Amino acid sequence: MRRLAFFLLFMWTSLILWSQVEFTASSNVISVPVGQSFSITYLLKGANPETFTKPSFNGFRLIGQQSYTGGGSFQIIINNQVVNDGGGENRWIFSLQAVKEGTFTIGPAKVKAGGQVYSSNSVEITVTKGGNAVANNNSPQNNSSKNSSTQTKNTNNEYAYLTATPDKNSVFVGEPVIVSYRIYTKVDISQYGVDKTESMDGFWIEDLVSPSSQAKTWNETINGEVYLVGEIRKIALYPQNTGTYTIPALDVEAILQIPNQEANNPFDFFNKFFSDPFGSDPFKGIGSTQEKRILSSTPISINVKPLPEHGKPESFENAVGDFDASIKINKKRCLTGEGLILKLTVTGQGNLMLIDAPELEVPPGLKVYDPETNDDFSININGINGIREFEYMLVPEIAGNYKLGPWEFSWFNPQTGRYETQEFDAINLKVAKGSGSGPSSGTNEVKQDIRYIHEKSPSRVMLLEFMFSTVFWIFFSLIWLAFFIILYFMRKHIKLRSNLNEFKMKMAMRVAKNRLKKANKFSKEGKENEFFQELSHAMWLYITDKFTVPISDLSVDNVKETLLSNGIEEDLALRFTEILHACDFARFAPVSDKGNMKDLYDKASKLIVDVQTGTK
Repeated sequence: MRRLAFFLLFMWTSLILWSQVEFTASSNVISVPVGQSFSITYLLKGANPETFTKPSFNGFRLIGQQSYTGGGSFQIIINNQVVNDGGGENRWIFSLQAVKEGTFTIGPAKVKAGGQVYSSNSVEITVTKGGNAVANNNSPQNNSSKNSSTQTKNTNNEYAYLTATPDKNSVFVGEPVIVSYRIYTKVDISQYGVDKTESMDGFWIEDLVSPSSQAKTWNETINGEVYLVGEIRKIALYPQNTGTYTIPALDVEAILQIPNQEANNPFDFFNKFFSDPFGSDPFKGIGSTQEKRILSSTPISINVKPLPEHGKPESFENAVGDFDASIKINKKRCLTGEGLILKLTVTGQGNLMLIDAPELEVPPGLKVYDPETNDDFSININGINGIREFEYMLVPEIAGNYKLGPWEFSWFNPQTGRYETQEFDAINLKVAKGSGSGPSSGTNEVKQDIRYIHEKSPSRVMLLEFMFSTVFWIFFSLIWLAFFIILYFMRKHIKLRSNLNEFKMKMAMRVAKNRLKKANKFSKEGKENEFFQELSHAMWLYITDKFTVPISDLSVDNVKETLLSNGIEEDLALRFTEILHACDFARFAPVSDKGNMKDLYDKASKLIVDVQTGTK
């Protein structure tokens, strides 16, 4: 009865705490020197997020990001069933690097939860020329270690203890470390809560076992004692930098059923054979005392080695694993102005989520756009495997025969310790002159100098009847009206083309309107991925058409400088980069801002108009 009352009180208290929604931002530093990295964390408590919108990190370079649910909270398991997996706490962690001196304010992030939008607080960071970083003692990131140290941890492992076992202690950059957390117990565990570890700088973290799945159990004999082993968590850590790193300890608060020495349990003999300490047992607790203990794993030291320089191919970027790659094009014959799709597909196991799209060089006369990335990943106990596909759109502008490639894709295989390269044969492409505008393909026109002369003249009577008749004057008036209309539009067109800037402005505006109209259609149909892709293409094509800047010379990092150099005000340039960042984040981030499509569409439409009128 007392246990039931305690359980009901616990659930009632949890519901009260759940109803309180908090959304805060914090940084692990308040001051940092130029070139040093730090992290900023956005923490949501008491609600499950629907969408998340990150702020603009002006003055800093974004070098990494991750998000996860339940960070720093308890995962409550009763009778091997998850009853609370920390769903009331979500974290978005961004790794930033200071690039210039000054005091910068990082604006609030926004999250939508339960149909309402919450805004976090702003964070102020001072960037100095040199010196050391000044830690933020009020940050939960820095306080977590202090708070955990104040808890009483029972180191008596007579009945149960926790271990953290890595599959290897020395890896290359990008090679995953698989860490398994296991409880060894000789008694029943009626409940345990997993205090999930904080984010670790320098690692990309992936959970390999679902928190809601039952713990995998087996028996092991250690020093003559039989323990039941339960694997309660398994993660993959993908290192991003070289050096020696320490994986912090994991704390598990467990309620152990300690047997009473003086108690005489008639079922004790059978329990030795049939009891499951992690399972459900109607006789659990007979002849025993409940005792709460904190089981802690031992911190792990991981040595991350740099990738070898010897034998590194020029085509290598950052792919580490065991991969296979292929390239194909949807057609080898087309017309000028007709779009082609070139697909680069990478399959295998490794750091697929960190592979960037390689730059494919194409011959002059072909226009190549930034690729779209499509993923199909699966997570198992050995890490991440699956497919990452890059789709490049090519548009031929001049008719002729082209040779695409050859190209290469390279990766480092940690199993063999060598670089491997996939070579792709050249693709022959034939482009014919299309019916649209573009350079001439040299087609011949048939000219006739002398046409057929009729032998018989028209009847003079019929001619006199037609001359100066009503039909004659109507026909005569229509010819002159058509002449003046054609003359008017020709003069207007010639005047417009003579003013090159105005002509480019109108053409760029026309293309942008068409693409925005298509993006709006996707928004109304609820096609989120297509909407953000089309909106991003509209923004990029507007810049390249308006300012005659090759798309290959543009990136998110230099688009601001491109706009400023073409006379666009700084405020408009910043708004432009923010929309591009929002589109990319909505397409690729684990928690994206796909609920605010109309708001982002309205901002993009207004921004293009402002840029049109804001050109100096």
